[in-house]
Amino acid sequence: MNAIRSADPADLVHGPLLRWAHEHPDRPAIIQDAHGSHAQQLDFGQLLAAVQERGTPPAGRILGNNVLLTSTANPLALLIDVLAVIRSGRCAAVADPDWPAEVHARMEAALRDMGDQSPDPNPPPTPETPFYIGFTSGSTGLPKGFRRHHRSWAETFRITLQTFGPVAGGRVLAPGRMSHSLFLFGALLGLWSGGGTSVQSRFSAGRTLATLADGSCPVMVSVPSQLLMLLTAARRRRLGPIPQLKLLLISGARWAHENTAPLQALFPQARIITFYGASETSYVSWMQATPDAPPQAVGRPFGNVQVHIGAADTLPPASGSGNGLHGTGGSTPLPSPVASPAAPATVSPQVSPFSPPTGFPSSSIPSPASFPTLSAPSDKASPPTQEDHPDPSGRPQPGLIWIRSPMLFIDYVNGQDATAARRVGEWLTVRDIGWQDPQGNLYLVGRENRMIVTQARNLFPEEVEARLMAHPDITQAAVLGLPDPQRGQVVHAVLMHPSDDGSHAPSMTGSAEIEAPALVPLMPAPADLVAWCHQALESYKVPRHWWRWQGEWPMTASGKTDLAALRQALEGATRTRP
Repeated sequence: MNAIRSADPADLVHGPLLRWAHEHPDRPAIIQDAHGSHAQQLDFGQLLAAVQERGTPPAGRILGNNVLLTSTANPLALLIDVLAVIRSGRCAAVADPDWPAEVHARMEAALRDMGDQSPDPNPPPTPETPFYIGFTSGSTGLPKGFRRHHRSWAETFRITLQTFGPVAGGRVLAPGRMSHSLFLFGALLGLWSGGGTSVQSRFSAGRTLATLADGSCPVMVSVPSQLLMLLTAARRRRLGPIPQLKLLLISGARWAHENTAPLQALFPQARIITFYGASETSYVSWMQATPDAPPQAVGRPFGNVQVHIGAADTLPPASGSGNGLHGTGGSTPLPSPVASPAAPATVSPQVSPFSPPTGFPSSSIPSPASFPTLSAPSDKASPPTQEDHPDPSGRPQPGLIWIRSPMLFIDYVNGQDATAARRVGEWLTVRDIGWQDPQGNLYLVGRENRMIVTQARNLFPEEVEARLMAHPDITQAAVLGLPDPQRGQVVHAVLMHPSDDGSHAPSMTGSAEIEAPALVPLMPAPADLVAWCHQALESYKVPRHWWRWQGEWPMTASGKTDLAALRQALEGATRTRP
């Protein structure tokens, strides 16, 4: 396995596989569909043999240095293919199986155009070798392919263990499609750390709860929509608390903190962590979820991330090679073997050098002394923040959020559009707007391309959505702006009530029997919701038109609200509305 020995194994996403296969060949590496009738399992020894047997080329469409893999209903097979591809020095492009034929052909052409077409074997991978191309959901158009190198995810694995302690090295439950980078990340984290991973061919609330209850997976990565389904399933089954889950990492969409209390009651021993990031950045910031957290709060930056708020011309100059953001520059030890997930080791809590977010409740963080370490930034300075220009509410003026870290992506494979990330030197922005308080806590206002201009003022729909989602009678909310001759844009709110999805709620298998969704105007405007918004929002931010969505709430493959589908339905409804 010369490709693995060509670089420090800890700096390669697949690098530690050889070690785990030799030291713990019988430890479960991948478990698929646990507690189902078609469960499958590969131990680390079997996984290594399967990866070696797959060889080069593995299953998939070879496009020069890139191999296009279709995310099928068999995530175990896909993970084998991914590992085989990156072991060969090529880059695994994981396609969404729901792509139409036209989209698939265009993405294939883009990969072919950018890759070396030589049939000769690729050189052994290095930390800077591209290993993965993921794709956005494409809800607003053609999916963007984003390319990552080994070091970016290896650094993400390391900072996960350093920030959250040895428990993060246990078996990871990643119950979503591998075409979604969050779940592929979770699965590969478990394989890299030696804890292993549990995956599902199709999300099942029942099997997820059973897997967490059996104690085999102390860690889970999830999107908010899945967690709401778990809460519904647990209520229907009248399940008691599940204390076996120790760490829950939430991303993919904004988490409504009002749901934290019932989630914590279901998983009483879990640290519930929400983290802010993007496909192009990996981690940016994190916080421990609490019911009283401000809706816009996204915590403090990870220990290897710097944040700047403001325009591009206010960015601090590059600090040179000594900025400490790209690893130690030397050999980094592999993680120490983890305890069996079924019987996790007891770790004495210590104070971590990576402090939890200021101003938010937290527990002590174990110091993972036996895990790989990152060098501290050489400049020792606090992350740069924006100048303090308070607005009438007393907070600093929001601006573009710029990120500098070793976890940033390489580039896009099929060009850029108005939603694409922007780079200036070592800094990158995904065009999110936010602000930072004097303690370093980061607050997310919204996405630049979602901004609504109404009555000559800027409105970020995310703020209004967060307020609506805090109402006890609302389960989903989306705010959109449509053209208006007087106001420029007029604000519409699309809502789902518990009664609208009660008969359409997902089953224990994650499936749902639904009718065709319907968009129904609410006339007159719901006075209680209008008053609810006025309590926390300026008048121009309060929606003027209200709609009720009946049926299954439209979601992208990544677990986010499908805004394109909602906008299409809303535009159609307004055209036919008397």
